[in-house]
Amino acid sequence: MLKNKRLLFIIPVLITLLAACRAPLPTVSPSDSFSETVVPSQATTPTPTRTFLPTPTPVRTPTPTPPPLSWEQLQKMEEGLHKAYTPPAKLFESEVNYSIQGPTTKGMTITIAGKKVKLPDDAYIEYYVTEGIPSPGARMPDLPLYVIARGKSMISVSRGSGKIDREIVALGEEGTFNFLKEALK
Repeated sequence: MLKNKRLLFIIPVLITLLAACRAPLPTVSPSDSFSETVVPSQATTPTPTRTFLPTPTPVRTPTPTPPPLSWEQLQKMEEGLHKAYTPPAKLFESEVNYSIQGPTTKGMTITIAGKKVKLPDDAYIEYYVTEGIPSPGARMPDLPLYVIARGKSMISVSRGSGKIDREIVALGEEGTFNFLKEALK
């Protein structure tokens, strides 16, 4: 019984395959102009021809290069650049700008709350704080801040208001920042 069910299925498939094998195949005729024409053996209307032509490449125009400059022309350009540059006035006043910090600032003059303060030869700007995030529950200090170090002591003072934010004084260094407090009175 199982064999009969398989035969009922296989026989129509075999008949379909035999019919497909007996159908005539289309013929292909190549030509010299890179075109193909497919003509079925029983076609009544001609099939259009497809032609493959090479893609034209655009013509590149060369980029003009300027003539080389003479030594005199280069010297004049350099002199013009030197004349046009004027350094900021703060460098000549020994004023510390916000990017300068560290031991190189010893003895320099800084501006706090509009007042000029000269740092002693052993005090320097440890940090210049321009932004920060306060810890939860803490108040935000007036920014920007100078953090000035002298010996093992440190003090942070607002540049704009002159208000002292924190002061850490090491043992034996009491009165270390009296120069700053006196200048800000």
